[in-house]
Amino acid sequence: MDLVVEAYGFVSRLPRTELYGLSSQVKRAAISVPSNIAEGYGRNQLGQYLHHLCIARGSIMELETQVLLVVRLGLCHPGDESPLLAAVRDVGRMLTRLITSLQRYRASRSTVGGRRNPRATLSARPSAERRVPSARMLDV
Repeated sequence: MDLVVEAYGFVSRLPRTELYGLSSQVKRAAISVPSNIAEGYGRNQLGQYLHHLCIARGSIMELETQVLLVVRLGLCHPGDESPLLAAVRDVGRMLTRLITSLQRYRASRSTVGGRRNPRATLSARPSAERRVPSARMLDV
């Protein structure tokens, strides 16, 4: 959620001419990250969660691209983008690690009687392992 706050602070310093352009796109991409994490987690199926985490990672890449465009177009003061880009990279790293970890977990638990179990869910794990980070835990 901190990522969204940082993005809103960044766009508040952009020219008003960008209100419906890049400002809007930056906000939408930033909001998409915690929203997709929460939606995927709420589906209670590991495959769906992974799918939404990958969408969130795509939104991170989109956000980074938009911020770099703002810089290239000279719409912000030098250095204004640094805190947001740092947050983007941190959240991107966390998402990549989480996705990798869950994919490994799914690979190790995805067979039932030697056959693939397409309905592997988050709740099928013992309670100690069920603590999968949500958007709140990641503090995105």
